[in-house]
Amino acid sequence: MEKLRSEIRSAFEKEQAVHPPIAALRRNVVEAVTARRRPARNFQWVAVAAALVLGILVVVGLMSTRLAHRATAPVTNPKASPVADYGPPPAGVPLLYVHDPNNPTWLIGFDWTANPRGTVKPTLPAGTHAGWIRMSPDGQQFQVVSGGKGDSGTYLDRLGKPLPEATPPGIGGMWADDNRHLCTVQLDQTAFTWTLVTQLPGEAKRSVAVIARDQGIGQTGISLVSCSFRNDQAIAVRTSIWWPSELWVMRLSDGKVLSHRTYQPVDLATVVASPDGVYV
Repeated sequence: MEKLRSEIRSAFEKEQAVHPPIAALRRNVVEAVTARRRPARNFQWVAVAAALVLGILVVVGLMSTRLAHRATAPVTNPKASPVADYGPPPAGVPLLYVHDPNNPTWLIGFDWTANPRGTVKPTLPAGTHAGWIRMSPDGQQFQVVSGGKGDSGTYLDRLGKPLPEATPPGIGGMWADDNRHLCTVQLDQTAFTWTLVTQLPGEAKRSVAVIARDQGIGQTGISLVSCSFRNDQAIAVRTSIWWPSELWVMRLSDGKVLSHRTYQPVDLATVVASPDGVYV
């Protein structure tokens, strides 16, 4: 066996002497191995996972913020007290009334510094919705619109008690800007006329002038959107089915029509006027 090994080693050395290896073979092999590009790892799943985690965190954060807001709603005016019965409102103080969220038929009066100054518990007819109550511009009197359709209804004083003889016949009744007069439109179903009417509570009504005459009573109606005794004018609007179709500006003192305009269907959605009757 030893003799065979010696012969093999001798033959290998003889062959190696004829074909010597390259001097830089080791270095070339090392460089070739190290130069091989390693397969790139796919990190796409990491990005997807991170996006999912961030999405979950955002949703959880929004839910917790909303729940916290509901649990501790901030008070808009730190001087205002919690909703309560603030007693009768003071006389002669202009107030802005809002509905009490805990008692829908009560009204809370706030002054212009956002302080609650009184609670009105109006005497309402049976079946009257609290949303049918309208305040005069200074908040010293109220109007209860019958049926929510714009009828004049009844009128209440600053304490919510009915005003005597303050129920003028008419449609679309409203308070004038002097906080004293009532303005309505009266319909004569025989002559088919629409008449502008004013009245002081407790006094007889006054017919100012006929606004329009119709051939018959159809799906139209005329109501007031402004009544200004300070500027001596009122604004009346005819509504045809659902759309405003005519507008009149009239003088209260003599009934003269100062302006009259007509509109095509769907030109206007509604008409709102300033209390002084200057802007529409």
